[in-house]
Amino acid sequence: MKANVAAAEAIDELLGTYISNPLLLLREQAWQGRLISLIQGKLTRKMSMATVKPLSPKMPKGFSHVRSGDMERTQPEVGCSSVLGPRQAIDVVVLGARVNLTCYPHGPQDIVRTLDVLDLEVAIEIKSSPSRNAGQRSAYLADIHKLNLIKTSNPNVECHFVLLDTSEDVKDVGYQVPQTWSAGTPATASLAKRGRRTGVWVWTVSDFGGGYQVSVSHHP
Repeated sequence: MKANVAAAEAIDELLGTYISNPLLLLREQAWQGRLISLIQGKLTRKMSMATVKPLSPKMPKGFSHVRSGDMERTQPEVGCSSVLGPRQAIDVVVLGARVNLTCYPHGPQDIVRTLDVLDLEVAIEIKSSPSRNAGQRSAYLADIHKLNLIKTSNPNVECHFVLLDTSEDVKDVGYQVPQTWSAGTPATASLAKRGRRTGVWVWTVSDFGGGYQVSVSHHP
């Protein structure tokens, strides 16, 4: 399936797993890894063609030439320095059909993690933390702001913020089958058209009275 739909369905599945068993994975990085695996498994086209160019033609012999190879489309911790600055990275991205990488002087695999925003199709920030902590709430806003910068720079990137809210006690409730992907819902209809041109999809779990379910909303 296409990257935007694969990512959204994977997020939906991930949150369903969290509701079913929030103790399954202890750390945020583990949930991030699970999400990468889910997305990659759902993609119809699983590889990007990566072209690696040397930072300088004066690089040491052996890795100063242009080379190319396959790269999995779903990758963690990728930066877009031209948009976010040199020290910020996106938790999970899905790459397009082709990407350009830069090789640095310390070795053939010293490939900078920064990509051009035009090489991205999906950008995801994921947090597993307590929303009752005011500092964490500030971090959520910072992540959404980061995604909005990506979206502004390339409106074709589908942006998602995913919150596994450890302030919510879901352990004994059981998983309610989410309605997120039932025919005709606003989220499905919008994503089927490659998403909106602005804003970020925000995902979390919510108590709908009969148990916790996946909740998704669009924030312009």
